[in-house]
Amino acid sequence: KSLNADVVGFSHLMLGFAQDSYTLRTASGRYVFLGGLRFSYWDFNDQLTLSPRASIAWFPPKSSWTFRLATGIYHQALLFKEVKKVVLEEGNYITYLNRDVKSPRSAQIIFASDYYFKKWGRPFKLTGELYYKYIDRIIPYQVDNMKVTYRGENCADGFAFGGDVKLFGEFVPGTDSWVSVS
Repeated sequence: KSLNADVVGFSHLMLGFAQDSYTLRTASGRYVFLGGLRFSYWDFNDQLTLSPRASIAWFPPKSSWTFRLATGIYHQALLFKEVKKVVLEEGNYITYLNRDVKSPRSAQIIFASDYYFKKWGRPFKLTGELYYKYIDRIIPYQVDNMKVTYRGENCADGFAFGGDVKLFGEFVPGTDSWVSVS
């Protein structure tokens, strides 16, 4: 069996991003609204992606806490190895570029909070996050020792959920450090 490929070509990728924020001050605290849109167009697979996102942060008055809620749709840029499709034809493996493959995407929501404090005379921040992500158009892969082979097609869906807790600060004076649990 052999693996053969003959690939010649050019492609163009265009990317852009727009974002704005608005701050509102009330008796219940400061609110920061953030909205944005990422877009990309890749002529290889003729795919236009739009990724809207929005978040709100609340800073209660006279408090060391902040709270955030964020949501959005995200598209993962494709790698060359993800668009390669290997098929077995007449005993030989043939590689071709799958122009029908699309960027994997996820819709997600995140709730987070931060707590700022001083310990040993130095600043620290404790951050906690809970998240849920629905992912579609996944491109599965197979691992054989050190070789990773992608399937070259969007044929899976999935989800991820969980939480993260991180403690940032100067455990050693003058050096930023952190410890995290997920």
